[in-house]
Amino acid sequence: MPNASNGDRNPTSGANGRSQRVRIRDVARAAGAAQSTVSNAINGTGNVDPHTRDRILEVAAELGYVPNRNARSLRTDRAGMLGIVLSTRSEAGEVANVSYNLRLAGGASRAAFRRQNALTLLPPVRTPEEAAHLVPDGVILADIELDDPARAAFDVIGVPIVTIESDPGNPHESYWVGADTPTNTRTGLDHLMATGAKTIAYMGTDSTGTWSAQSATAYRAWCEERGVEPIAITVPRTQTVGECAEVLRELLEREPRPDAIFALTEKIAVTVVQQLGDLNLSVPRDIRVLSGSDGDRAAQALPSISAIDLHPEEVGAAAVALLAELIEGLDTERPRIIRATLNARESTTGRVTR
Repeated sequence: MPNASNGDRNPTSGANGRSQRVRIRDVARAAGAAQSTVSNAINGTGNVDPHTRDRILEVAAELGYVPNRNARSLRTDRAGMLGIVLSTRSEAGEVANVSYNLRLAGGASRAAFRRQNALTLLPPVRTPEEAAHLVPDGVILADIELDDPARAAFDVIGVPIVTIESDPGNPHESYWVGADTPTNTRTGLDHLMATGAKTIAYMGTDSTGTWSAQSATAYRAWCEERGVEPIAITVPRTQTVGECAEVLRELLEREPRPDAIFALTEKIAVTVVQQLGDLNLSVPRDIRVLSGSDGDRAAQALPSISAIDLHPEEVGAAAVALLAELIEGLDTERPRIIRATLNARESTTGRVTR
């Protein structure tokens, strides 16, 4: 950890020379630590190495950091309300991976109600000021990405956080619930190979989230183990029909043309199957398609799409349980991995499953 005497050591001076309140992000910058680590060290929560905690507290004292008493009092007075943020991105114009997130929120809400808690769907949060207007007892963050603004905002005001999949910006944080993504990816690829595929392409997104990154890494490792050249191509995170179609056309121009596609999201997979039909390419005879996430659209597509069911209802319920234990200060098992299952359908097997 860098010495606090180096770098920006006067974060309390504004451009106009007037004194400004020292915030957690100022302490994090001076201490060379993540904001979440600083928040946990100051609030006495989470898993922070004792030497790191002492150093952070020393830096905070040197800077004159004073905890936000208003935020702390709001935290102390339990409201019986938990929050869930399904996406921090506004550029998509909708919640990303709709089917997964709706199933996730449904499972979380049922688990919260059983605990006599409300669960509120929160809007995208980007600043501590926005977070302070909401102040739930704790928050579940789905679709979390690198340097996630919602994570930073709730950390600053000391709200307990559980994430869906690990925080890519803080891999040592253990309060998360998710899937065994490397194993799930390999399961899908092995299934495609078992159905006769020889040239399997991967269509992912440019998301910086853990699920996306681990899936792409697992695909490349799988290809390397088999001595085959990976064909990995990226769709913008908005995943519009036009964007998916453009990437698919690029993929089909390759020689040799892939005979199978592992599509990371249900949205990509459904669009790919529709576009292949428009191009008079048969699924699965010409190209097999498998989705890395399951939902109603995949199951009801023509042909129905084989998919990995991540069981988001169970993920949501486990996230509520872990968040409640975090709020109560219990030291329980974490992280929590929810086992996925592969639903083999017509798009890879040729067998009608309806």
